[in-house]
Amino acid sequence: DRMAKLAAVLELDLLETPPKTLRWGTKAGSRQIFRQTGIRHPTGSYAPERTTERLAEVILLLARRRGPGQWLVKLNDGFGSGHGHAVVDVATSHLNDIDLLLRSNLRPVCPDISRDSFLAQISMRGAVVEEFLKPVLNGEMSNPSAVGYLAKRAGSDADVQILGTHDQLIGRYHDFIGCSFPARSSYREELLWNTQRILEQLARVGVSGHVGIDFVARSGPNGLGPWTLDATEINLRQTGS
Repeated sequence: DRMAKLAAVLELDLLETPPKTLRWGTKAGSRQIFRQTGIRHPTGSYAPERTTERLAEVILLLARRRGPGQWLVKLNDGFGSGHGHAVVDVATSHLNDIDLLLRSNLRPVCPDISRDSFLAQISMRGAVVEEFLKPVLNGEMSNPSAVGYLAKRAGSDADVQILGTHDQLIGRYHDFIGCSFPARSSYREELLWNTQRILEQLARVGVSGHVGIDFVARSGPNGLGPWTLDATEINLRQTGS
């Protein structure tokens, strides 16, 4: 908001997305966009919850559909490079047990973040839950991403431009440590197609400026067969970095 107000005072265009559209760059907002466009994404929730009791209810419903497994708890906004991720193992179908797991066994991915600190951030920022994606049997897994630009046009949706694709190098703490250009040819065409649809939807809801869209790509068993893509996050660049 401060940036938008300063731009107005100086009578300058705000080159990146308006503050009112930043909700689409949150974890919940990203997942809502993926659902609206029909783009494949991990099973999970679409609204930020601010208590372990509500998160436990959400996980219970998801676990009953998917069975025992690991779930990723993601702070809704304000954190990057894995600092806003935590993992919980669920092998129960009892609500009170899941609530206890969240309060006693939730494991922040980044070792610099304590469980108590992460739980406090949930109450402040809210969090969504999604399935923790893993490789299929002896398969490969990678983290492709695409960058686009939505150029403003008066009285209509923004022009959609795809600037490029790359494969991210992700560390053990879900931290970004580098990338290689372009994304692998095995899934690049599908990556571009998915990115185009997501950018078009973002333009319809008023987003403009630079946009990054992250995915998880998984091969078939033993590295064979077709790759599958799951969209995971939308990053709106309000500063154009």
